[in-house]
Amino acid sequence: PDEVKAIIGLDIAIPDIYVDSSFILPSKGKLYLTSFMARIGLTRFMGRGELEKRYPLLKSEELSNDDREKLMAIFYRGFLTKNMLKEVDYLKENARKVKRKGIPINIPMYFFIAEDSNVSIIPNWKKKLSEYVSELNYGKFILLDCGHYVHHEKSEVIASEVKSFLEEIL
Repeated sequence: PDEVKAIIGLDIAIPDIYVDSSFILPSKGKLYLTSFMARIGLTRFMGRGELEKRYPLLKSEELSNDDREKLMAIFYRGFLTKNMLKEVDYLKENARKVKRKGIPINIPMYFFIAEDSNVSIIPNWKKKLSEYVSELNYGKFILLDCGHYVHHEKSEVIASEVKSFLEEIL
């Protein structure tokens, strides 16, 4: 706590999302099969539309064709690695540990919540996040008209808001 001045959440998931909701992780079998397919290169046949859904930056004008190819290579190389699979194994357990510690109400937080992110798979996504922020001594949130990759789609808004937020709290 002495080192953390604030938390900036980019379409963040709080412990309640994993502990209390009806959110269901994909089965281990499905995850390991998908990981295996990625390791042998089958994800390279994923359609461009699916890739653009995961990485909206691919369809922006901000990247050159060379940069798009590099981003796709990074995706293919880093999709469902062994470490990511281990993270999924401990996700709910770690969420329970964090929840037991309670909400750190004295740490200022600013959540950037995507309007169309996770709405269909996690009930009350926006409501849970806004209620969490309301428990804090100093918390803010903003709803952004974009998908989960808020840092790609709304980077200018986020940068401006974070600077103002930090000026307020520091």
